Amino acid sequence: MAIDYYFSEQMHKNDEPVIRFYGWDPFCLSLGRHQDIQAVDVKKLKLDGVDLVRRPTGGSAIFHSDELTYSIVIPKKLMHHTALYLLIHLSLIHI
Repeated sequence: MAIDYYFSEQMHKNDEPVIRFYGWDPFCLSLGRHQDIQAVDVKKLKLDGVDLVRRPTGGSAIFHSDELTYSIVIPKKLMHHTALYLLIHLSLIHI
């Protein structure tokens, strides 16, 4: 997710949209931007071999395991984030 954050920070220098697909090895718990890390047993995660990251977006904890994750970074001037969300999710529904 650090790579996604990097791409979003570079968007003011480069107007090229970026789409990225990736998996999780080891498995990982991602926390939302404002989620309290005190609610997580970090020692237990480490003992179980599970990574911990913080997403730059909001929301609650998500456990990432055997899945395909995608990230899309585009300049704000190309498309509003709600329109992009709708476009991607409606497209995925029809796959």
